[in-house]
Amino acid sequence: MAKPNLFDFNYQLDLPGQEDFPLNLREQGRRVRDILLKDIQNSESYIILTGFTSLSNLISIFGATDYPKLQKLRIVIGFDPDERVSKRLPHYSLPTEIKNYWVKQNVSLTLCGSVLNIIEKINDGTFEFKAKDRLHAKIYVGDQTAILGSSNFSKSGTISQTEANIRVESSSSEKEKEQYLDIKRIAEYYYQVAEDYNNHLIELFSKLFKDATWEEALARAIAEILESKWMKDYPVLYQALITHNLWPSQKMGIARAMKIIQDQGRVLVADPTGSGKTKFATALAYTLFHWLWENGRKDRSNAVIICPKPVIENWEREQEHFALYNKIESMGRLSLGLDKNQRILQKAIQGSDILVIDEAHNYHPNSKRSKAIVPKGSSHVILSTATPINKKIDDLLRLIELLDIDNLSDEDLNTYLN
Repeated sequence: MAKPNLFDFNYQLDLPGQEDFPLNLREQGRRVRDILLKDIQNSESYIILTGFTSLSNLISIFGATDYPKLQKLRIVIGFDPDERVSKRLPHYSLPTEIKNYWVKQNVSLTLCGSVLNIIEKINDGTFEFKAKDRLHAKIYVGDQTAILGSSNFSKSGTISQTEANIRVESSSSEKEKEQYLDIKRIAEYYYQVAEDYNNHLIELFSKLFKDATWEEALARAIAEILESKWMKDYPVLYQALITHNLWPSQKMGIARAMKIIQDQGRVLVADPTGSGKTKFATALAYTLFHWLWENGRKDRSNAVIICPKPVIENWEREQEHFALYNKIESMGRLSLGLDKNQRILQKAIQGSDILVIDEAHNYHPNSKRSKAIVPKGSSHVILSTATPINKKIDDLLRLIELLDIDNLSDEDLNTYLN
């Protein structure tokens, strides 16, 4: 059998696996970052040797996300020769050079919370930073794995730049175990001979902080709401939403609705028939549910959904995607059911923390159904309707009552009462 001509550009090389040789190859969906993060998540102790231009990504990865298993993180920062492009440039000590570089770069306003988290973990001893002049090695060692190669811990080095690395596991073969221990010894050696950088780093972080003007703060807040990037701070929530095939307008709507709920406790979602209101309202309820849990209020996340009987299956199908098991009831029980069943449902409504009312435009003033629903005990109410502007003025006033007239300003309240 003829040997392949490796110089034939039409010949496709069979590359080794990503687990053994982490590479950045966008066309094959390979990223060094994915392997690194998996190893970090599975380690109690981790050591990183990287260049100082990786600092922004270090803040982003370790300041914005917690790794429950990780008990100790040690980082040795070296320099990238490319940053010293000429011997004629002034040469500073490494701590000074790092400070000068990053003060000029400034830090993204969105990283400020992550920076504070890093400082806290330095102070409690979970994170340790050291610096080593003329260190150009890139090494990553966890409990069971070690990576040695060209990838810096920068965003480009772990995602986009053309890199080559080798990864070994201590639990694989005897040969790999020896290689793992050898790489670990090298990393430990450089860590031991490096100088403590904790205090220098905290000083640097304090210089990176700057007061924002009111224009910057307002622009940032508007962008957070409109672009819904805040969702990425909650990985489980974000993953569930992006795999639910929400439209961009729906994602933006969830961000806006959540802002209103956080401020007022109640929100009205009005979209035309067939626009995916059930999917949107389910995703919104899940977002609210997740937000309450994240803020230590899981005891205030009991939800009840009231909807027309023909769409109960739609609600059940949508909430299965989010692994939610809310109580879903037909609104017919409020007007056509037995008095006993109606009282049971009313009690459930009054005891709910999250109340979702689908087809809210069907709750006409003075109707039995409308009188039966009094969401005073609900901390959060989501109303979904298709045709609010097509209803009579009295029907619109009923929607306002469901949203709670206490949320009206004094002027609007007087208008409502008159």
